[in-house]
Amino acid sequence: MTHFLPWHIGLSLLAEIQLALALMLGILYWIQERRLKKKTVFVGASMPSLEALDKVQYRLLLIGFVSLTLGIGIVLLGASLKPSQSWMFLGWCVYGAILYLRRLNGFRGRRVLWYSLIGFTLVILSGLHGYLGGRLL
Repeated sequence: MTHFLPWHIGLSLLAEIQLALALMLGILYWIQERRLKKKTVFVGASMPSLEALDKVQYRLLLIGFVSLTLGIGIVLLGASLKPSQSWMFLGWCVYGAILYLRRLNGFRGRRVLWYSLIGFTLVILSGLHGYLGGRLL
């Protein structure tokens, strides 16, 4: 497993960055949606349309999901699944559900934000668990 470890860490970190950016875009989507519903305009603050935010968020979620899948797959090659990878696998399941539901029935907006928050929390718990040597949870 030691020769696979740098690949696992690199792909997992790449996935975490992409999923964090997708989460931030989800927050921007939520802010923009609230702003449009309240019909408030901030002077000097222009934000992209909801459609543009949604498209970029979807692409980041998809790329992050693929990176996370490869990172988990590399761990499985080493056949040493640990509790920290279990947290990551649960986060992977949440992201897989988001992508599946989006494809199935147009799962968008606030719901994606909340599910992304749950998935990201699980993935970050995995990283913290591994970083702290299993002293978390």
